[in-house]
Amino acid sequence: MRTVTTLASVCAWMAGLGLAFSSDGITPQAAFDKLKELAGRWEGSVDTPDGAATVVEYRVTAAGKTVLEVMFPGSEYEMVSVYYLDGDQLVAKHFCAMGNQPEMKLDGKASSEKELHFAFTGGTNLDPVKDTHMHGGKIAIRDDRLESEWMVFSGGKQEGANRFYLSRVKN
Repeated sequence: MRTVTTLASVCAWMAGLGLAFSSDGITPQAAFDKLKELAGRWEGSVDTPDGAATVVEYRVTAAGKTVLEVMFPGSEYEMVSVYYLDGDQLVAKHFCAMGNQPEMKLDGKASSEKELHFAFTGGTNLDPVKDTHMHGGKIAIRDDRLESEWMVFSGGKQEGANRFYLSRVKN
């Protein structure tokens, strides 16, 4: 018990000095390689772990240079996100059922091998100060489980989030 208390005290002291444990994050190339590993069909729910059933498909295309994510495939609300390397950045463009196209890039410092964070960088067919749009999010990779959360902004502030709880479909 004394060892645990001492370790906790040292960690608190380090945090107070700004020396808290940190990660170097993940490189855009390593993050892109993690996205490529998602190729296949994923099934689960949207909004809550026991919410409405959904499907998300990932496909590596363009000679391995692009990952295509299709949400709600075949439905009237089908949406597509395209992930690709642009120089030394991993970027994503989301083609939304709302008719806009938010753009994001990987936040490498906030990301890790198990969780990729994307920050809003702009977009087309939207005014981020007033229009409803996806404004960044994260993909948490847990082996054959995947959880993602995409922030929804309207009027310049977050109004909610779309969450996906998925499991890889085995062939």
